[in-house]
Amino acid sequence: MVYLCKQVIAQDRTGNLHFFVNSVKFISEVIEKASLTPEVAKVVCADNYENNIKLASVDRVQNDLTLKGFPISTPSDPVKKINFYTSTAFEGCDIYDPLGRTYIVSDAGRAQTMMDISTLFIQICGRLRDSIYKQEIVHIYSVTRYSENLTLEEHTQATKETLGKALSLAEDVNRMSEESRKVVLGKIPYLNEEYVSIEDNRLIVDKNLANIDIVNFKITKQIYKTVITLTEELKRNGFGVSVRSITVDSPAEKVEMNPNAKVSFQELFDEYAEIKERPLTFSLNTPHFKLAVIEAKNPLIKEAYQKLG
Repeated sequence: MVYLCKQVIAQDRTGNLHFFVNSVKFISEVIEKASLTPEVAKVVCADNYENNIKLASVDRVQNDLTLKGFPISTPSDPVKKINFYTSTAFEGCDIYDPLGRTYIVSDAGRAQTMMDISTLFIQICGRLRDSIYKQEIVHIYSVTRYSENLTLEEHTQATKETLGKALSLAEDVNRMSEESRKVVLGKIPYLNEEYVSIEDNRLIVDKNLANIDIVNFKITKQIYKTVITLTEELKRNGFGVSVRSITVDSPAEKVEMNPNAKVSFQELFDEYAEIKERPLTFSLNTPHFKLAVIEAKNPLIKEAYQKLG
């Protein structure tokens, strides 16, 4: 994305870029790495405090955020050379730009950026109304890889069992008297149970979280597992697909492809720390595959991160 942004700014690529990616943090990273300014780029997302923080640099946060932060726009604001949209604009808004090019971005490290092709993906494809490029959609994505061989049915069953245990736990605790519940819940420093939270001195189970878990598993484990599975899913939903793979080198990927590759401790550690600080937002029992590669290459990295952060 940074490469595309720099191409457009240098006028080495025709048209205006319209990126649909459901992560303000991801957008802020692209803005920073491509050195974008409000004069050439606009961001359409929910206008709230959290998003303003993500779109502001540290010195801007310390000063006047509302004046100096990267501004949040609306879909109807004038288009720029580079335009970013979160899920706020995925459905129901019309964007007019005769030179607009649509890019859908899915980052395997951020579950909320990966969407079900049969629903949201198709909605995004209709946002640019009058573009000469509207018959072409570019999907930029990374694939997910997991070592376990769970099927969707097995994961669904496991999720239902976990949900059942959570409901049973909540029922047992909530059956206690008010005073007993207060004593028991007061002795729990944090609740490490999936789908369960404490509200008003009672245990509450959110069944929607279990459903989200299942949907995220389907999208990441099945649809985005490989180039082949993603391509098949696109074709199954009526898209004509032309695939071009681009390898983005990372220290872990270099080691995975060649165990004897020369990669410095700092390179591996920086990537390890970045992954640990940006975990997958859905629940699976296996770590990110790159963590396992890095730990196997140099076990000291895991120990260093745990002790020093």
